[in-house]
Amino acid sequence: MRSKVHLPQDTLNWKFGELRTKLLAQAMCGQLVALPSPSSLATNYDLASPTVADEPLALPPHWQRVALKQISTIIAGHTPASNAKYWEPPTINWITPADLRQSQTPYITNSERKISPCGLNNSRCNLVPQDSVIYSTRATIGLVALTAQPSCTNQGCMALIPKRNLIEPKWLYYALQFVTPALKKQGKGSIFQEVAKSKFSACLIPLPPLAEQRSICTVLDALMEQVERMEQAYQELSGPIAIQLEQKLLELATRGQLLPQIELNAANTPTAAHVTSAISSATSNSLRPVTREKEPDALPPTWHWLRLGQLTTKITRGVYNIPHNVGPEHGFPLLAIADISSSGQLNFSAVKRWVATESWRDENKRAPIAPNDVILAATGLSGKVALVETERPFIVTHSLALIKPRPNLIVPKFLFYVLRAPAFQKWLQSNRNGTGIKHVAMSKLERVLIPVPPLSEQQHIVACLDELLPWLTRVPALDDLLKS
Repeated sequence: MRSKVHLPQDTLNWKFGELRTKLLAQAMCGQLVALPSPSSLATNYDLASPTVADEPLALPPHWQRVALKQISTIIAGHTPASNAKYWEPPTINWITPADLRQSQTPYITNSERKISPCGLNNSRCNLVPQDSVIYSTRATIGLVALTAQPSCTNQGCMALIPKRNLIEPKWLYYALQFVTPALKKQGKGSIFQEVAKSKFSACLIPLPPLAEQRSICTVLDALMEQVERMEQAYQELSGPIAIQLEQKLLELATRGQLLPQIELNAANTPTAAHVTSAISSATSNSLRPVTREKEPDALPPTWHWLRLGQLTTKITRGVYNIPHNVGPEHGFPLLAIADISSSGQLNFSAVKRWVATESWRDENKRAPIAPNDVILAATGLSGKVALVETERPFIVTHSLALIKPRPNLIVPKFLFYVLRAPAFQKWLQSNRNGTGIKHVAMSKLERVLIPVPPLSEQQHIVACLDELLPWLTRVPALDDLLKS
């Protein structure tokens, strides 16, 4: 008989963990596949009804609820003495909860530590056969796996050898996952929780006939594999793939390769002389001009390499001596690297230090922060960048650099994107110095080369990235996609 899967229409609205839990619940209650009529079944077991009380569970009439000790031989684990001959040569898997935690598949094939045949023969360790079920009952309750080869365990685990005339190993594997919430309630202990062997042995699980166990496990295996693939795809989209796409867009945008080059007539095309003149008229900047041979990469004809110090009126660190913390009721926020999100937003909701008015006023005179300023993490490895888009008064710590762009030369949001792009981030990581936590010197930051297109093209690029990058953050929101 071909099994028919019955899943409610809102299955895809669940999160992955909830989806697995729901699938297990349906399987353990006989609702996952179409079952044969009870009259056609030949029961191949006759177990006495257990006397252990448990939460009621609605089961098909021909199923039973049985204690783990009725359908398996349960063996507690043990740790051999530290005698070297008990551990050398390390040939027999000695499974611990840590090994179960590391296992990525239902079957565990290896253990971090192994014991020797001598250790097995001269301790209370017991070798359990392939297709036994290992379950963690100490500290982390509920880790479970099947043995791919004969193994033994430490005392943090119970090994269950299924009685194959009554239960399939895979059914026992899934049933233990299903009853884990109930087993966790049985945990006792002051230092760590542990389920006593007596309590564990008496735990009840649902037991259908063997043929139904196999049929349900086949369907459940397939569904769990699909959930695993969905979760992996989600994690890839919400992590490496989305990040790689963002970095590629920023790379293309800041090298003149994202948009077609804007057609400019000769009168409106900025030449190197025009740019140099604009810099000279705005400042007495003594930075050396960029020579052709020092340009790192080829740029479109209307673009130029300029030093960051030529494009800004100030580059300075935040306050060095941290003022006394006066609390949010009486102070101004002092932002640190942790207060910048990975997407470049300033987050005032979790600020830890607040400075008094006098301290803020002194720092504001030295380095006033205003909208369209750029803030860069100059210390550590994060490379975070933020664009100031608020008029709220605040100051920043010494770990952050304040950069004030010249709007007649560079659009502040374009500079924000350039500093987030792979080329600058690579430069930043390779130009950090110091012992302990490394930082980039402000003098180096002034000299770093920045690709600069005409202002009109900067504005077009910013508009394009403003539209594309938020879309990338929506792509990995698989829950929202699945609900649509």
